[in-house]
Order: sequence, then structure tokens, then C-alpha cells
Amino acid sequence: MHRSTDTHGSPNAVTGVYLDPLLPWQGTGPGPLVVIAPGTQGQGDQCAPSKLFTSVVHYTPPLDVMASYESANAGLLLSKGIAVAVTDYASLGTGAVHDYMNRLAQGHAVLDALRAATRLPGTAVPEILPGSTSSHVVSGLVGGSEQLDWLVGRFNLLAAPTHCP
Repeated sequence: MHRSTDTHGSPNAVTGVYLDPLLPWQGTGPGPLVVIAPGTQGQGDQCAPSKLFTSVVHYTPPLDVMASYESANAGLLLSKGIAVAVTDYASLGTGAVHDYMNRLAQGHAVLDALRAATRLPGTAVPEILPGSTSSHVVSGLVGGSEQLDWLVGRFNLLAAPTHCP
């Protein structure tokens, strides 16, 4: 869990998951970090992507069925020695009311997941600072193309907008 900012500029709690690769990075320089910004999976705490990493399929009778569709992407990256962070977005997984599909809050959550992952002790991922050169990537739903442009420009990130509205 880390601190982020909601759509009104107030602090809030965001959960997520950081996955450190067991295999070494084969490229030059320090190993990169990919922050996956997942598509919508629902509003209930059981829908938090970080919770879905513990099982491939979640089922609660009678109709609550979900698949962890980001696990395959994360697994592929980890197999290449690339660290992965996945955000749950604002309030999802914390017991608070999730602000479903709020693009500004999503953008903050993604950026703050990147910051939090680079500040974790004991990882090979270097901290990212504004204006620094980075091998970190933001991939997925980033709350709108203007948020993606801001993230990329401010932190010299690479971007892979796989489903950026």
C-alpha cells in the first residue's frame, strides 16, 4: 500500500503488487520496471488485480467469476528479468469506495505505483527522479492519452498504451 492523490488533489491509499524477477536482466544497465495499468476488473475489493495474482481464476458462487488477465503479461516480463508493478487504483482493495474509471485518479495511481516500486528497499530497480534517464515503462490503461503524455514527458519514460482511451 502506498500514498497517492485522488481526483481532487487529496491524499488517498492505493494498493498494488510489485514482482521482483528471479531471472537476471540480460540487457545493459539496471533492469527495467514495467508498471502495468490494468483495465477494469470491477469495483469490489476481490477485483483488485493484486489479489487476483494469488489465483488465476477467482470464483464466488453464484456469479462472481474473474480471471487474472494481467498475470500472463507479468509472467512474460518476469521471465525476461524485468520487474513488474501493477496498481489496483484508488481505494480498490482498501475497504474504501473505489472511484471506478476516474482517469485522473488512475493516472496518479499509476505514477505513484512507479514511484513506490522504485523506492522499495532490496530491489534492483533504481529510483526515478524528474528529468532523469529511465528504462521504466508504463503499459496499459493510463487514464487518457493526456495523462500518458504527462507521465512520459516528466519522467522520460517509455510508453506502451495498449488500451489508452
